[in-house]
Amino acid sequence: MGASTRRMAGEPWRARAGPAVARAWHDARRTARAAVQLVLSSDLALGYAAVVAAVTIVLQLVPAEVRADVVARCSTNIANLRDRPVFVLVVSAFVVPNLAGLLQLPVLMLVYATGQRWVGRAGTVLAAGFGHVGATLLVATLIASGITHGRLAESVAQASDVGVSYGVACLAGFVVSRVPPRWRGVYVAALAGFYAGPLLRHQTFTDVGHVTALLLGLALALLAARVARAALATGPHDQV
Repeated sequence: MGASTRRMAGEPWRARAGPAVARAWHDARRTARAAVQLVLSSDLALGYAAVVAAVTIVLQLVPAEVRADVVARCSTNIANLRDRPVFVLVVSAFVVPNLAGLLQLPVLMLVYATGQRWVGRAGTVLAAGFGHVGATLLVATLIASGITHGRLAESVAQASDVGVSYGVACLAGFVVSRVPPRWRGVYVAALAGFYAGPLLRHQTFTDVGHVTALLLGLALALLAARVARAALATGPHDQV
């Protein structure tokens, strides 16, 4: 009796909890392993994350005034977009102003790796760039309009706006078709809650940018799905 009790106490909790929990645990472990393998196989995801991490760490090592100056020069604010638009649109995607921003890197690597496996390096960069630039320009337009009509102070034209989040939000929407069908609704709902929730509470321009980037990514996913269906409908027998 005592030995039997000890064996039961020593059994893994998931075995005692029943087959449904055991299957869920197995699926979760398998999904986690697949995600890690996917990221490790993506030079684009690893390379981008490494550059962003390096830039962020270096910025934390320099004096605060130097860090503030670098962030200001790389920001996609109204003033910089007027003076050097291409430069700031590119470099702003590599600058995270604080160490807390590095918490985005796991998601960044996962969506970039998923994108690379699906549409390759160039396609992934184009999709992320589309979201980054599109969301940035929309936010800049809203700010410029607010300043012109007196709803915003002119100092907002100098506000800092850097980071990887617009590109990540766009790619997160773009890769929705890579999510298993049974989880796709949950995935989209989670994205909507994560990005639209802050907009409903705070209504900042950055939150507007995140929602815009997500919608652009979902639009790209819809376009890609339609192109794929058209290609299947055409088929090799219709080609000359």
